[in-house]
Amino acid sequence: MKNKITVILWLVVTLPMIGVIVYALWGNGQDERKIQREPVYTSGVIVSTYVGIKSRNMVKYQFKANGAFYYGDDRYYPKRELVKVGDTCEVVYAKSDPNIHKALRNNDKTLKIRKTISDRKP
Repeated sequence: MKNKITVILWLVVTLPMIGVIVYALWGNGQDERKIQREPVYTSGVIVSTYVGIKSRNMVKYQFKANGAFYYGDDRYYPKRELVKVGDTCEVVYAKSDPNIHKALRNNDKTLKIRKTISDRKP
Protein backbone atom coordinates (compact mmCIF):
# COMPACT_ATOMS: atom_id res chain seq x y z
CA MET A 1 0.00 0.00 0.00
CA LYS A 2 2.79 2.40 0.92
CA ASN A 3 4.65 1.63 -2.33
CA LYS A 4 1.49 2.27 -4.33
CA ILE A 5 1.06 5.70 -2.74
CA THR A 6 4.72 6.52 -3.39
CA VAL A 7 4.41 5.59 -7.06
CA ILE A 8 1.20 7.60 -7.47
CA LEU A 9 2.73 10.61 -5.73
CA TRP A 10 5.84 10.33 -7.91
CA LEU A 11 3.69 10.20 -11.05
CA VAL A 12 1.54 13.14 -9.96
CA VAL A 13 4.60 15.30 -9.31
CA THR A 14 7.03 14.13 -12.00
CA LEU A 15 4.84 13.77 -15.09
CA PRO A 16 3.59 17.39 -15.09
CA MET A 17 7.16 18.64 -14.63
CA ILE A 18 8.36 16.55 -17.57
CA GLY A 19 5.43 17.82 -19.63
CA VAL A 20 6.26 21.45 -18.90
CA ILE A 21 9.93 20.95 -19.80
CA VAL A 22 9.11 19.15 -23.07
CA TYR A 23 6.55 21.80 -24.02
CA ALA A 24 8.99 24.64 -23.28
CA LEU A 25 11.75 23.05 -25.33
CA TRP A 26 9.42 22.18 -28.20
CA GLY A 27 7.85 25.66 -28.25
CA ASN A 28 11.22 27.38 -28.21
CA GLY A 29 12.41 25.22 -31.08
CA GLN A 30 9.27 26.05 -33.05
CA ASP A 31 10.00 29.78 -32.76
CA GLU A 32 13.60 29.27 -33.86
CA ARG A 33 12.50 27.21 -36.87
CA LYS A 34 9.96 29.87 -37.84
CA ILE A 35 12.67 32.55 -37.79
CA GLN A 36 14.92 30.33 -39.91
CA ARG A 37 12.14 29.68 -42.48
CA GLU A 38 11.07 33.29 -42.93
CA PRO A 39 13.73 35.67 -41.57
CA VAL A 40 13.42 39.43 -41.81
CA TYR A 41 16.46 41.43 -40.68
CA THR A 42 16.07 44.91 -39.26
CA SER A 43 17.60 47.35 -36.82
CA GLY A 44 16.55 47.72 -33.24
CA VAL A 45 17.30 50.46 -30.75
CA ILE A 46 18.45 49.81 -27.19
CA VAL A 47 15.87 51.57 -25.01
CA SER A 48 17.16 50.54 -21.57
CA THR A 49 19.67 48.44 -19.69
CA TYR A 50 18.88 46.73 -16.41
CA VAL A 51 19.88 43.94 -14.08
CA GLY A 52 17.58 40.95 -14.45
CA ILE A 53 17.12 37.61 -12.74
CA LYS A 54 20.26 36.14 -11.17
CA SER A 55 22.00 39.53 -11.50
CA ARG A 56 22.30 39.20 -15.28
CA ASN A 57 22.87 42.37 -17.26
CA MET A 58 20.04 42.82 -19.75
CA VAL A 59 19.05 45.20 -22.53
CA LYS A 60 15.56 46.04 -23.70
CA TYR A 61 15.37 46.81 -27.41
CA GLN A 62 12.61 47.91 -29.73
CA PHE A 63 12.12 47.56 -33.45
CA LYS A 64 9.41 48.44 -35.92
CA ALA A 65 7.69 45.92 -38.20
CA ASN A 66 4.49 46.33 -40.22
CA GLY A 67 3.92 49.76 -38.69
CA ALA A 68 3.99 48.53 -35.09
CA PHE A 69 6.68 48.57 -32.41
CA TYR A 70 7.88 45.35 -30.81
CA TYR A 71 10.06 44.95 -27.73
CA GLY A 72 12.52 42.31 -26.67
CA ASP A 73 15.00 41.61 -23.91
CA ASP A 74 18.39 39.98 -24.18
CA ARG A 75 21.46 39.45 -22.09
CA TYR A 76 24.66 41.40 -22.61
CA TYR A 77 28.14 41.14 -21.17
CA PRO A 78 29.39 44.52 -19.87
CA LYS A 79 32.95 43.25 -19.35
CA ARG A 80 33.18 42.42 -23.09
CA GLU A 81 30.92 44.99 -24.73
CA LEU A 82 29.91 48.59 -24.24
CA VAL A 83 26.16 48.95 -24.73
CA LYS A 84 24.37 52.25 -24.20
CA VAL A 85 20.77 53.38 -24.50
CA GLY A 86 20.28 54.63 -28.05
CA ASP A 87 22.70 52.15 -29.64
CA THR A 88 21.49 50.30 -32.72
CA CYS A 89 21.48 46.51 -32.67
CA GLU A 90 20.58 43.94 -35.32
CA VAL A 91 17.34 41.99 -34.92
CA VAL A 92 15.76 39.14 -36.86
CA TYR A 93 12.05 38.27 -36.73
CA ALA A 94 9.65 35.86 -38.40
CA LYS A 95 7.87 37.57 -41.29
CA SER A 96 4.47 36.09 -40.42
CA ASP A 97 4.80 36.90 -36.71
CA PRO A 98 7.10 39.74 -35.56
CA ASN A 99 6.41 38.69 -31.95
CA ILE A 100 8.90 35.90 -32.68
CA HIS A 101 12.23 37.72 -32.74
CA LYS A 102 15.71 37.85 -31.29
CA ALA A 103 18.71 40.13 -31.18
CA LEU A 104 21.58 38.88 -33.33
CA ARG A 105 24.95 38.03 -31.84
CA ASN A 106 28.57 37.94 -32.96
CA ASN A 107 30.64 34.75 -32.75
CA ASP A 108 31.86 35.76 -29.28
CA LYS A 109 28.20 36.00 -28.13
CA THR A 110 28.24 39.80 -27.86
CA LEU A 111 25.31 41.70 -29.34
CA LYS A 112 25.67 42.83 -32.95
CA ILE A 113 25.83 46.57 -32.52
CA ARG A 114 25.90 48.43 -35.82
CA LYS A 115 26.07 51.94 -34.50
CA THR A 116 26.98 53.31 -31.12
CA ILE A 117 26.26 56.75 -29.73
CA SER A 118 29.95 57.68 -29.97
CA ASP A 119 29.90 56.83 -33.72
CA ARG A 120 27.09 59.28 -34.47
CA LYS A 121 27.84 62.75 -35.71
CA PRO A 122 26.26 65.67 -33.85
